[in-house]
Amino acid sequence: MAGDAANRNLKPAGFLLLFLLLSLALYAPVLSSREYVYDGKLQIERLHAPFLGERPLAERSAGECIAVLADPVRFGPATSHLSWRPLTALTTIFVDSRLFRETPALSLALNLLLHGLNAWLLFLCLRRFLPRRPAPCTPDNGDNNGPAAAGAFLFLLHPLNSEAVLCAGFRPDLVSATLILAATLLLLPAPPAGGGIGRPTALRLAAAAAVTAAALLFKEIAAAAVVLLPLLLLLKPDGGGWKTRGRTALVLAAVLAGVFAIFLAAWFRFRAPVNPSQFLGGGGRALGVANGITALWEIYAHRLAWPWPLRVAHPFEPVASLAAARFLWAAAATAGLLAAAAFLFRRNRTALFGLAWTAVCFLPYLQLVPIPDPVAERFAYVPMAGVAMLVAALAWQFRPLAETRPPLRRVCLAVGIGLALLYAGMDLRRSLDWRTDIGLNIANWEEAGDTSPAALENLGALYQMKAHGLRAEQRPAAVRECLDKAGEALARLRAMRPQNVAGWRLSAAWAAATGRPEEARAFIREALRLSPGDAEAREMAGKLGVPETGNG
Repeated sequence: MAGDAANRNLKPAGFLLLFLLLSLALYAPVLSSREYVYDGKLQIERLHAPFLGERPLAERSAGECIAVLADPVRFGPATSHLSWRPLTALTTIFVDSRLFRETPALSLALNLLLHGLNAWLLFLCLRRFLPRRPAPCTPDNGDNNGPAAAGAFLFLLHPLNSEAVLCAGFRPDLVSATLILAATLLLLPAPPAGGGIGRPTALRLAAAAAVTAAALLFKEIAAAAVVLLPLLLLLKPDGGGWKTRGRTALVLAAVLAGVFAIFLAAWFRFRAPVNPSQFLGGGGRALGVANGITALWEIYAHRLAWPWPLRVAHPFEPVASLAAARFLWAAAATAGLLAAAAFLFRRNRTALFGLAWTAVCFLPYLQLVPIPDPVAERFAYVPMAGVAMLVAALAWQFRPLAETRPPLRRVCLAVGIGLALLYAGMDLRRSLDWRTDIGLNIANWEEAGDTSPAALENLGALYQMKAHGLRAEQRPAAVRECLDKAGEALARLRAMRPQNVAGWRLSAAWAAATGRPEEARAFIREALRLSPGDAEAREMAGKLGVPETGNG
């Protein structure tokens, strides 16, 4: 009982501070980064593209920048397929470029704070959505703090979220989650101090629609809110009768549909005619969707249950036909989710909403609309909030059982603490990798235990690049270690794929770097024998004193 009383005394502001500090602590190593990793720098350069040949961006007024971004002819080519995001562009220009002066540590710190804020907003949403005990019913009643905190901590700590957090270029995922959660919270007003029902006012409905519109201008995933917010009004535990909730939900759905229609019109106007989309695996729309559903279970669900190894590029073998066993299994699992939704309809509406949130937020990535990148961990960031809602709802459902059985409660607590420590360790480990592009890419191939020719070729090149940087820092021992790892990877590659021209070319560079000139010449001769027209091999041959014909 004393624990319950203490739990009720926890204030939301305290949770905000806790989540912000934890987010900073979990990913603190990445703040030492001196460069934008992955595509953060690429995004900045792409958004500067409309201004090339004119006055520098930093010298332009806000009005001039907005005028360019509102011009489809000039701003369209700076975007990519399915990526018309004007508010993302403005944030990058005025925050990363002007305020932070393209300092990676500051951009990454903003990402970490947004992640902590998202966990807090999710916590607040769960406190409002999870049913309370009959009395007392007040805005600060903490009876559901425990389950709500469990869901929020899962969202904060889960390593599958780390890719979106650790790359400044993926901030649109974080901001979209922030705005969708804020819109959700607007529709979940606290109950009056004296008890009763908390219902959203017309002002709150309008504010939720406006926030959704802003989210759409950051990233298209916010289209999920067009479905989720009306569904939330229907499922609210304290939202009045079905007729009342249904009318309110219908009004909100009509407003959001109008907002989305305006967004679509603008999106088609600005969309750049580049990066033509291809369905994963080809074969038309049906097979593309089949691959999307299969990837959901083989990549995302697997990493959700056991988030290791995490990779920048997850290998996925497309299914060959709709009769493939892999797709049939994935389709059966999807049907099972629908059955679970039917089961939860009257038993646990919070769990049902969490399930719906996860499914609806994954829809854009199931190739219903083709996207060039079919699999990426950052795509799981917004859906992860739904998974956290589902976990919190289950924790609330089984809480009475744990309270009446102290041994079970201790076991649950020990498992939760152990899982939190494990996830925190994974987050710290990954933040160490994400400080540089080379470290990130080495981890991508090495931590997965990948021994494919592509992995060996990449590791051979990456370790040589790392050695070059360490040589400039005058760290001879570290240089030797990197070159040894490069040589080992390239030797295995030559044995596995003797026809790989890049492997021989990289081997020549490695041999030259380790003081083996005769081996370097032999390696480059083999590269030229396999591909006499290879420009890089011919250039290297000239540096090594080997005739361009490769016969010398």
